Amino acid sequence: MKRVLKFLMLGCCFFMVTNLMAQKFGHTNSIELYSSLSEWKAAEKQLETYAQQLQKQLKTEEEAFYKDLQTFQQNAKAGVLSEADIEKQYPVFQQREQNLLKKQQEAQQKASKKELELFGPIKDRVNNAIKAVMNDGNYAYIFDIAQGVIVPGPSGEDVTSKIKSKMGAQ
Repeated sequence: MKRVLKFLMLGCCFFMVTNLMAQKFGHTNSIELYSSLSEWKAAEKQLETYAQQLQKQLKTEEEAFYKDLQTFQQNAKAGVLSEADIEKQYPVFQQREQNLLKKQQEAQQKASKKELELFGPIKDRVNNAIKAVMNDGNYAYIFDIAQGVIVPGPSGEDVTSKIKSKMGAQ
């Protein structure tokens, strides 16, 4: 009975090792992949333009705020404003500053949303192409070497060109 059990265990181990060795691994470089796509480059330009527009709007408002604040401070120091005027204006400037901070946060949220809107479909398309190459080539795993976590060994195959061609076919 012990011999049979040992024989079965040895057989299972042999099967697992040979099965593991028979698995196919591939790797790709997502940075190279994305940078080769014209739609990715166009999305980068669109996002940059959008971010510049948002930044320009904020800068205009910030400049107006700081100009008004500086004038207020100069008038307060010069004695042009009464103590009552200063106390009345102080909360107004605080509120304007809070509004500016809120607008900065909203601009960041808008930029993040725009980034997802522009790059999300492209990333989905790349992921679908990776899955298709994985299925077509019977790969157990395809690793992204751009992440710097996994270094491909001699048995790994660079499938970046296959993914690119799969995306062209879609």
